Amino acid sequence: QAMFKDLHEKVLPVLTNFTLVVFDLGLNAVEREQVRTYCRCTFLHFPFEKFPEYFRTLKCFAWKVTAIRAMYEKANLVMWTDTSIRYTNPQVLLQFMDRARKRGLQQRLQPFHVPNPYHTLTQMFEHFGDSPCAHMAFHQVETGFGLYHKEPLIQHAVLDPWYACAVRGVCICPVEQKTVQSCPDIRGSTKIGVCMRNEQSAISLILAKVFREKYRAIVVRVGSFQRAMREHRYPYFKEL
Repeated sequence: QAMFKDLHEKVLPVLTNFTLVVFDLGLNAVEREQVRTYCRCTFLHFPFEKFPEYFRTLKCFAWKVTAIRAMYEKANLVMWTDTSIRYTNPQVLLQFMDRARKRGLQQRLQPFHVPNPYHTLTQMFEHFGDSPCAHMAFHQVETGFGLYHKEPLIQHAVLDPWYACAVRGVCICPVEQKTVQSCPDIRGSTKIGVCMRNEQSAISLILAKVFREKYRAIVVRVGSFQRAMREHRYPYFKEL
């Protein structure tokens, strides 16, 4: 509900020609009816029954990649935002939307600057026929926020490979996720694959391969217009 308050009051007023789409990943009947009533959105059930069983392990995030790829077919510019994201400056958001149209995409950069191989299992690099050592210079991005412009390069070189990984368990979720979910403090260490960040690991790997020295042009430091507030709650629907 806090997300809807933020979107309704800050983001939607500055946007034109858009559709807000919300995916139901497992709401109960009461929650589902509340969202339908108050969200001002297109409300979609994610069809887990049509995908492999590991899709139901939400922390593998194969569902997120699939949702983004599906929406990409229907829009000129797709913006993904997790429920934890709060927007502090919508006008700056518009500037990054323009950057995405010019550069192809904008992806949220992980604030702690962890090299992607540290938080990626070696099985994923093997799936892409790549070496972790070739990616040590590239920090892992986050997928809580992303902008994806409709153009051939982004579709064929970024989103299609990302989705191809998502529908192969050996790529995006190669082991039982709860055994690799926790990422320990690795300062001073150079150990590869201490945990697994799944969809973040995959798109970081893909973006590094595609953009190389231009990586910094398509990753975003988001402090100027948003922040993540994972524990934030607000009974917004009671006000409507």
